[in-house]
Amino acid sequence: MADSFPKKIEIHHGNGEVMTGKFSQTFQDSIQDSITLSALIGELKSKNRFILSNEHATFVDKYIEYARCSKVHKFNEGEEFFRARINDYGNNDKHFSLDEMGAPPPYKASQNRVNPAGIPYLYLANNIKTAVSEVRPWIGCKITVAKFTLKKEASVVNFSNKVFVNVTSDKQYEVLENVWRELITRIFSMPFDPRDDIAYIPTQYISERFKKEGLDGIIYDSALNEDGYNLCLFDVGIAEANKGNKVMVNSMDIKMSVEDIE
Repeated sequence: MADSFPKKIEIHHGNGEVMTGKFSQTFQDSIQDSITLSALIGELKSKNRFILSNEHATFVDKYIEYARCSKVHKFNEGEEFFRARINDYGNNDKHFSLDEMGAPPPYKASQNRVNPAGIPYLYLANNIKTAVSEVRPWIGCKITVAKFTLKKEASVVNFSNKVFVNVTSDKQYEVLENVWRELITRIFSMPFDPRDDIAYIPTQYISERFKKEGLDGIIYDSALNEDGYNLCLFDVGIAEANKGNKVMVNSMDIKMSVEDIE
């Protein structure tokens, strides 16, 4: 498939002069892997949900091997994270107990960025603001926040472009690093329309492949708090809630762009 990508470009000036330049092999390979990633996402969404074509299965295997070598971060036992829940409608002054702040049981586990419906994972955040932002609150919203502590060391795949970033200097991995940093990490942090029932299928598939490899979870940047990141643990018993806080949202900052309708 790489032969389908042009190896040089021609720029035609108005005076008849033509300038030519060649794309580097690294650039060509990065573009080709980007095209393959896009096709993989399309296959997962609309063709094959569980068993991929040989080409795309090999592509995923290649990036899993790369991640195991350079994208695994270890959290130590005792490190702290946070989880938020909006208090129940009609009784929002009553906060949740610590026992109620963990992952939901399977019959209540709805699909999310990392987990399919019916398979609960534990979603945590690096600080209280990120945890609160992730539940999409409104002004006056009352929320229970719990602090969780890791009960053992956790090895997780790092999909963040902000924290624990490890960029290999080995030239043989340059293409893999480019595609990982510029594309793969972004599909884990970009916001999706909550009405899109299949938006999370690609990230769920990739996450489950890492779960099969024996990793404990993943890290990804928060789409709702630009200074925060999230930790999703596959084993919901790895972290334990040990302190609760009551939170009320007093204000919100909305950033937007406005264009005229033509």
